[in-house]
Amino acid sequence: MLSLSDSASGIVVGLFETPNGLLRSFRSGIMLAMSRPKKPRKPYRAGRTIARVAMRTRPWQLNAAFAPLESLLDRIERDGTLELSEAGVPVYTASGDGKAYSLVAVIQGMAEMFDIARLRDPTCPRTELLHRLAELLEQDGLLTPADIAGCHQCLAALRAYAASLPHQEMSDIVRTAQIKFRLDALLELSDEEGG
Repeated sequence: MLSLSDSASGIVVGLFETPNGLLRSFRSGIMLAMSRPKKPRKPYRAGRTIARVAMRTRPWQLNAAFAPLESLLDRIERDGTLELSEAGVPVYTASGDGKAYSLVAVIQGMAEMFDIARLRDPTCPRTELLHRLAELLEQDGLLTPADIAGCHQCLAALRAYAASLPHQEMSDIVRTAQIKFRLDALLELSDEEGG
C-alpha cells in the first residue's frame, strides 16, 4: 500500500523520468501566465456617432439653411430689390434646383422651425423679427434699415444656436416642423373642401 508521500514522490519522480513531462508542465505554466491580461479591461464606451456630433462640425448644412436668407437680406440692403413672380409675389429661386419658392413661406418656415425649438429649449433665440419681416413682405410694407439689421442679428443668433445643437436634435426639430407644415396644409385643404 502506498502512502501519500510515496504517491506524491512517484508523481515527481515520474515527471523527471519522462523527458517531456517537466517541459510540458513548465510550458503550460508559462502559457497560463502569458495569457492573463496585465491590466484590467477598460469598460466599453461607444464611439462618437453622427447623432451626437454638433452641427458646427457640418458647416455645409448650416450654410444651406441660412445662406439664402442672409444673401436675400444683403440684396435688400444693397439694392433694395426683390425677385417677384408673375403674380407679383416675392419669390426665392433656389440655386440647387432652380425652382422659385414663396419668400414669405421660406421666412415663416424658418421662424416656425425655431419657434418649435424654443418650445423645447428656452435658450433658443426669439424669432419675432423674422415673423415681422415675413409680414412686411406679405403686406408690401416698407422695410427699414433697422428691420434688416435686426433680421441679420436674429439670423446670426439662430445660426449660432443651431451650430451648438447635436445633429440628431436639429434633424428632429426639422422633422417636427415638416410634420407641422403638412398637417397645416391638410387642415387648410379640409377647410376648403368643407366650407
